[in-house]
Amino acid sequence: MKAQEELEQILIDEAIIESKNEQLVRLESLAMRMTAAMDGEIVSRTRNNDPMGTYEVQKEKLEKEIARIQEKNDRRKEFLSSIIDSLRKPAYIKILYGLFFNGKDLTEVADEIGYSYRHTQDLRDIAVLEVQKFIDGSESSHKIS
Repeated sequence: MKAQEELEQILIDEAIIESKNEQLVRLESLAMRMTAAMDGEIVSRTRNNDPMGTYEVQKEKLEKEIARIQEKNDRRKEFLSSIIDSLRKPAYIKILYGLFFNGKDLTEVADEIGYSYRHTQDLRDIAVLEVQKFIDGSESSHKIS
């Protein structure tokens, strides 16, 4: 497991969750419009002609997918935050949380901690290597001999 990829996956998963939530809102809006348009109509409820049934299936599918991604992302965050919290330099912690948990860009983080962009970039790279060392050590200590 690569630390950089794991950290970046937090932001990717959050973007996916946001997108799925937007899909859910659009689906619910469409269902409300359909319900209003069909109000009072007698609609054939054949196997292939049940728009509200289709809506419920799609809604449930989206909700389950959102929950699955959220649960996986929460576990990833918990694991990585325990590693980040154990880092020896506060700047590493601020940089990693700012970038990967709060979605800030490197310029914002550099301004917040009072370092130049380039120095912050170097510290980020070192911090990610520190996280990687911890992950590598954690993986090797959990292997069956």
